[in-house]
Amino acid sequence: MKFKPSRFVYDYIINRKTMAIVPVLTVDNRILSGILEEEDTLIALPRPYEVVDQSCRFHGSSFEGRKEGTRELIGITHKAPIAISSTESLYFLSTLSYTRRECSWISHFHVTNTKATPHNNVLITFMNGQSFEVGISKTSFDTLLYRTAHLRSESEDRQKRKLLQVSRTVNKQDLPQLASEPMYPYKAKWET
Repeated sequence: MKFKPSRFVYDYIINRKTMAIVPVLTVDNRILSGILEEEDTLIALPRPYEVVDQSCRFHGSSFEGRKEGTRELIGITHKAPIAISSTESLYFLSTLSYTRRECSWISHFHVTNTKATPHNNVLITFMNGQSFEVGISKTSFDTLLYRTAHLRSESEDRQKRKLLQVSRTVNKQDLPQLASEPMYPYKAKWET
């Protein structure tokens, strides 16, 4: 894909407008991040993986922490989708292993359609009508989309279940015996 960026930026934090982060090769063989947004195209100086990691950190974790969260929620470790921010519904999938230079990151939220191309690639259509061809098969990409939908569903369901949980009151006979003097220099009064 040819990039015609409207601007260059030093850093970039993934947000709701971000549709994809793709590797862009420079003439001196460096990898930068091509950012596709709903109404903009720009280039960020960090590599795509670094943009994802910085965005995870901005939202309170790291890439490794989010990857571990994916493993805990849905048991996926290879090409695991990442919940950059579940509260903002920022779920991204990697088209290849994140360690590969050719790896692109696609927003699950923005994908509306996928279509196989003659070269065994997939053409992704986003909500704004833009299309983007990725160098993996449609079957592989659809599997990645499914995994990301599964992560999104599990994460959102867990948050809803947590809101419905009610604290259970401990029975009086099960209460631990409290020390007569508090451990800390402040005074507390316990009523039972």
